Amino acid sequence: MNIYSQTPNQLKRYLLQHSRKNHQTDGGFSLIEVMVVVVMVGILSAIAAPAWNGFVSRQRIRAVNGQVLQVLQTAQSEAKRNKVNRAIQFLNNGNMPMYKIYEADDNGNFDPVDDLISETVIKIDGQIQPGQIKITTQANNGTARLQDAIIFDYLGAVIDPEEIPDNGQNTDGFTVTVSTPDGGLKRCVKVVTLLGAMITSEGDDNTMGCP
Repeated sequence: MNIYSQTPNQLKRYLLQHSRKNHQTDGGFSLIEVMVVVVMVGILSAIAAPAWNGFVSRQRIRAVNGQVLQVLQTAQSEAKRNKVNRAIQFLNNGNMPMYKIYEADDNGNFDPVDDLISETVIKIDGQIQPGQIKITTQANNGTARLQDAIIFDYLGAVIDPEEIPDNGQNTDGFTVTVSTPDGGLKRCVKVVTLLGAMITSEGDDNTMGCP
């Protein structure tokens, strides 16, 4: 159609018809198409959510466990550097993992109030919320003077230790376990020698895992 040879009325009708065709072409998705997309997104989200939550939980536990290892190593180093005894206690406070550091005497004794040096809630840059992480400690099958504390002497060795056999259980020695509230995911730090050497483990294997 040659629009230059048309009368104004014919040209007007042509433009109106052309505009309607474009409007129909660019009208977007129908209601059914939108509903199908919404349903598909919902299904994919339901499938991906558990896997994503599990990934986030594992990363969170790994981060807190790394913080526990750093706290123990730092306290041990300070005990050797300053020639003092240091006691470290891990616990849950308001469903939040935390640790306390004390100054201990030559025999490894300390007062939970008078000898307190510092107490810190483990937040990992604000990523830990109450109830997301559970932290538990066990020391020498419960025979230590304060079950949830470990004491390093001025040489960095463990005060009041229990000999750990090569084929010992995962409850031997001093262990800090970081887990989900239901215990489904676990990582831990173990002090495995009298001199205070540390390793990390995961899972709940009877010998190689966490208590």
